[in-house]
Amino acid sequence: MQGGQRKPDSLSFDVAESTETRIQRLISEHPVIIFSRSSCCMCHVMKKLLASIGVHPTVIELDDHEIAALPCPPDGEDSPSPSPKNSPVPAVFIGGTCIGGLESLVALHLSGHLVPRLAEVGALDGGYVARSEANPLYEALGLYDIGSSQAVQEFCSRLDASAHQRKVIEAYAKATNDLAMEISRKLAESMGLNGDLFENWPSQFRINKYHFTPETVGTLGVQLHTDSGFLTILQDDENVGGLEVMNNKSGQFFTVDPLPGTLVINFGDIGNAWSNGRFCNVKHRVKCKEATVRISIASFLLGPNEGSVEAPMELVDDQHPRLYVPFTWEDYRKLRLTTKHRAGESLADMLISTQNRVNA
Repeated sequence: MQGGQRKPDSLSFDVAESTETRIQRLISEHPVIIFSRSSCCMCHVMKKLLASIGVHPTVIELDDHEIAALPCPPDGEDSPSPSPKNSPVPAVFIGGTCIGGLESLVALHLSGHLVPRLAEVGALDGGYVARSEANPLYEALGLYDIGSSQAVQEFCSRLDASAHQRKVIEAYAKATNDLAMEISRKLAESMGLNGDLFENWPSQFRINKYHFTPETVGTLGVQLHTDSGFLTILQDDENVGGLEVMNNKSGQFFTVDPLPGTLVINFGDIGNAWSNGRFCNVKHRVKCKEATVRISIASFLLGPNEGSVEAPMELVDDQHPRLYVPFTWEDYRKLRLTTKHRAGESLADMLISTQNRVNA
């Protein structure tokens, strides 16, 4: 630790102790969050999140060069190891190699003890998305359901939002969720269905940030993918382009240029399954076009909290036989995570023809 730095009152340090040894010792002794000073905003968010489940960790601030020297997650694990749900929380470890300078970290390891408890408050479904090997230029922050006023309030509290910021976030969440419900209702009614079919479907909210640099121009900020939910409302960056959609037949990509004052609407995998193939789940990606930060805000109407995703009987007939077996939103989400299929490939596993072959 450098001179003039305030050290945690509960900890003592040996000046001769190496950074790696010190970190490993502290992780074994305390619930610990390790952060670069340049990531102090994210540190504050994590502290708020942990406090909401009764965990009050020691926070250690390190200089960027110390962060870069930190060891990899224990045992080189890419994902948390299982452990009893009620085990104590030993550590939240954020460290590793820095990308695009030293302003942000890419290696995130949550101990297996912590993951079940974070899941209880919905953090894993909507919280912070760190840069990854697949998408090293991309990070995001959000919450699971903007249709829940309690979830929005908790999100604002974790960010320590001011009264004005809270008012803006609450108004934006309500307007976006109302719009998603209105669009879905009109779509259903246009097909002769009850417009209330989507009531209580959660809407995930996410602020996306792309760290584009001169060296990354021409590369992908986000790999080709489909959205997993029913419908997406995107407020794209009005100054920085990069969104591209793919023609499923030709494989050709088309640029979606920014148009101030507009929103981009597209369907996801659940939309395709629910409509019995009538709604196309759009394959898209984000490409780095210029060396600057790119920001977008997305709201995803996901799927039913209870019950199965299946096409209504009104959308099934001799000309349109049922395409997919019924499945739950949660099972489909887990399938995408397990297979790491991002571009709608997992939906093929739900085809009735595929299931018949598997069961034959």
